[in-house]
Order: sequence, then C-alpha cells, then structure tokens
Amino acid sequence: MTQVSPSTASRLQALHLQDFGLVVAGRVLLSGIDLHLPARGLTAVFGASGAGKSTFLRALAMLSPHTGALITRPGNDLLSHPERYRARVQYLHQEPALFPGTVRENLALPGTLKINRGQTAGPETWARHLEAFGLPGEILAQQTEELSGGEKQRLALVRALTLEPDFLLLDEPTSAMDVATESATLATLRHLSDRCGIIMVTHSVEAINSSDRVLLLADGGLTETAPPLDRETVRRLVGPGGSGHGSGNGSGNGSGNGASNWHGKDSTNEKGA
Repeated sequence: MTQVSPSTASRLQALHLQDFGLVVAGRVLLSGIDLHLPARGLTAVFGASGAGKSTFLRALAMLSPHTGALITRPGNDLLSHPERYRARVQYLHQEPALFPGTVRENLALPGTLKINRGQTAGPETWARHLEAFGLPGEILAQQTEELSGGEKQRLALVRALTLEPDFLLLDEPTSAMDVATESATLATLRHLSDRCGIIMVTHSVEAINSSDRVLLLADGGLTETAPPLDRETVRRLVGPGGSGHGSGNGSGNGSGNGASNWHGKDSTNEKGA
C-alpha cells in the first residue's frame, strides 16, 4: 500500500485516489481507480449489498487496507499520523458510536482527547449544529440510551462537526430516520457541503438525488452517474443481486425473490426519528 504525503497545510482541499484498489479475503472489490474528491460537495456512493461500499469508506478513513495511493491535496504529512488524519477526515458508522452518559458529555468528549485539545468547537457551536439538525437544546441533558435511532445518527453528525473536519465519510447516515427527518437532514448536509466534502454510502433514492455527484460501485469499479435517478433506474443499475438495508421504511425485505431493495421511504412505516 502506497501513501503519499508531502509538505504541511492547514486544511485539506482534496483527496486523490491513484490506481486505488480494495481486496478482501482474496476478492477484488475495487481495482485501478483514479478519482479526485474535493473537500466540498455531496457525493453519494451506491451499489449492491456486499459490493464494498462500506469498505471503501473505511479505506478512505485509513481504517481498512487498500492498494495503490491515497493522496492528500495540498500535500501534507497527515497520512503519517492516522489519528490526526481521522480528525480531518471523519468516518461515521451507520450505528453511531455513542457512549453512556448525557448528550452534553458525548459532545464534549472529542475535546478531552490529547490529540484534539484546542481544536474542538464549544457549546455555542453545538447549539448551532443541534438546531440545524432539528435537535432541541434540551437534548443536552438527556442520556444517550434514551435517544431514538434517528436522534443518535444526528447527534453523531453534530459531534463529528465539533472538530470542523474537511471531510465527512457517512455510512447510511439517514437509515434510522423517517421521511421528514431524512429530508431535513439531507438539506442540512447539502448546506454543510459548501465547506466540507461529504461522501455518503446510501440505499436511499432521496439521498442519491440530493447529491451533487453519484458513484455506482459495481464490478470492481466506480462509475459516475448523473442524478436524478428513479427507483427503477437504481434497481437496474445495481442489478438483481442487490439488497437494500431493509430498515423498515416500506420497501419490503427483498427476501426470497432476489430483487433489489433500493427504495424511497414510506411515511406509513417509519423508524423513530
């Protein structure tokens, strides 16, 4: 695995992949990818289940190995310091990694880490981001285990933003949200993408169509596809082996028929927002 990291700069302007590949247990998921990812704009990555979408995000976050080169622009030494790199390139799993305690304690946590000292935003910024994601100020006193799935996903986004990252790598960031909350969250992410590159893996047609750029991961490659895409087009592009995340939003579970489960959401069958 080659990693290129020339001289120092304060903020990343782009990530560049050069002859980039992913191989897991002998299976080639990606090969020979050359891709420029600017630190602005909203990019959706979609594909069949098992195609390697989450592994791709983890590789961008330096959490999974890759072949070829991951290059930072402008060049700096972040790739030699994974912890510092991950503060600039924040990865959020579909299941938020929240800790027992209050929302306030979880938002303060990044600032307690030695590597982040002096770099995290404070309560005024928390309040602004909470409001932007439709979370009331009173939520700060709540215990994290009392939150719904959608609230946890939005809290994880707010916490990531306390480090003012250059990139957000989001794995199914709206999967636990109802229709209205997903729509509002996507609008907020679009606004944030003016100053932060957001790359999200998604099974949501609305999320795909809210993006500036859409990448289909299939057959070992990444193909750029222009939005908007309707549900049938997404199903056709993914192919019969695809199966969505089945998150209880009116799309069925795709079992027994080999059909793709790519979908918009049905407001009559929502998860807690």
